[in-house]
Amino acid sequence: AWSSANGHVGVARYLLKKGAQVDARDLAGSSALDWAAFSGHTGVTNLLLSNGVKQTENKNLFVLTQDQILQG
Repeated sequence: AWSSANGHVGVARYLLKKGAQVDARDLAGSSALDWAAFSGHTGVTNLLLSNGVKQTENKNLFVLTQDQILQG
């Protein structure tokens, strides 16, 4: 989640390549996709979505939909 929340596309890409659990969640129930979207990091958000990460609703964190993210 750290690379997603901080917009580090290269780190996120590396972790995906090494088999990171992309749907893992933190103690609050937030995923890397939740953090990337919440933080406004479209590069990481798109990378995660293009690697099969599924969007889910997280009531513990304000989560933008893919359409909202892409529209800026």
